[in-house]
Amino acid sequence: MYKETIGNTTPVAEFNVYVDAEAYSIMVKSGIPITIIGFDVCLGEAELYKQRLSSLLVRDYDY
Repeated sequence: MYKETIGNTTPVAEFNVYVDAEAYSIMVKSGIPITIIGFDVCLGEAELYKQRLSSLLVRDYDY
């Protein structure tokens, strides 16, 4: 039925989105700058180097 996909609740759904899709929709449409990272990034050996982390921490968003 499903292609080879990875979700943590169903083969294609992340838990928090699955249980409260309305809240997720509100968050995504809120206008607040967000970065959505796929669950697959959490699997295996993902690395975040100091330089990249520093650039994420100093972002100046105008909310």
